[in-house]
Amino acid sequence: MLLISLIRQFKVIMLLLITSGSSFALERPNEIPIMLLGETEVYSIVNDPDYIVDDASMIKIWDGILTYAHPKLTPIYQHMSLTRSWVEISKIPNACMINKIKNTERESIGIFSKYPFSIFPPIRLIALEKNQFKFKQPFSLAELHKQNIQIGVAKSRSYGYEIDKFIKQNPEYFFIRGAEDSMSKLIDMLMKERIDAIIDFSQIVIAHKLEMAQLQPIISIPLSEAPEPILSYVVCSKSDQGQAIIDIINESYQTQEVKEIFQRFHYHYFGEKELALLQPIIDGIFLSPEELQTQGEITNIF
Repeated sequence: MLLISLIRQFKVIMLLLITSGSSFALERPNEIPIMLLGETEVYSIVNDPDYIVDDASMIKIWDGILTYAHPKLTPIYQHMSLTRSWVEISKIPNACMINKIKNTERESIGIFSKYPFSIFPPIRLIALEKNQFKFKQPFSLAELHKQNIQIGVAKSRSYGYEIDKFIKQNPEYFFIRGAEDSMSKLIDMLMKERIDAIIDFSQIVIAHKLEMAQLQPIISIPLSEAPEPILSYVVCSKSDQGQAIIDIINESYQTQEVKEIFQRFHYHYFGEKELALLQPIIDGIFLSPEELQTQGEITNIF
C-alpha cells in the first residue's frame, strides 16, 4: 500500500512539473492534460476499444466531450477519496472532477462547466422496504428530532443546499462515511441494516444492488428538503489552466454530437415517470434564453 501511495504521489508531482511552467501553452498548443480526480475509475476507460459503453452510461457523455474537444484534452486519472479530491483541486492547476453539484463553498475553489454533466430526479431517502413504517411520506429531516433514526451520508458530498445545511447543523443524526467508495459502502451498510436509511438517487442504489446481487427490496421516499431535480457539472481548478479546460468543455458541449449524446443518456437511463419530470430541462439545456421563453420552457436552468 505504501508503494502504491508513493507511485500516485510521484504521478501527481510529475504532472505538476509538466503543466505548471509558463511555457506550457506554447509547448503543447494542441493538447491539454487534465488531472482527473475521484473515486470512479471507470471514467479513465474512455476511448478504449475493448470497453463497450452503451447509451445509458454517463461514461458516454465524458467520452463525447473528449472526442469533440479542441484542443485535445488528455486526462490522467488519479484515484482518491472525494474529501481529498476537494483538497487537491485547489492545489493542482489542471485538476478536474466529474458530475459534481454546485454550491457556494465549491464555487469558491473551482470553476464549473456552463452545461450540466447530468440531470437527476430529486434525491431521495432510501430505506429497506420492510422498514418503511419508520418514515412518513414525504419525509422531512426535521422528523429526526423526534425519532431514533440514523441516516447514512457521504463525507464531502453535496446533497443540495437545504440537506447540506441540515446535516451541518445536526450531525448527530447522521452516520457520515469518509474514505474511498463511501457511497457504495453506505448502500452495503443499509442492506445489512447497520443504518436505517441513506440519502441518494434511486437509480444509483438500484444499479449497485443489481451489481452486487443484493436482494433486499428498498423504498424510495421523497424528501421535503429536496423537491427539485439535481444538476451536476464538470468542475476544474480555479486557475488559468482550469479556466482553459472548462472553456474547451463548454465549446465541446455545443457540438451537435455531444448534445445528442447528452440527451440519449438521459432518455435511456431513466424510466418513463422520471423522464417525464426531467424532459423539459433536458430539452432546454442547449436553448438560448430567448428560445426558452418562446417555448414556455424553464427559463432559469442554471
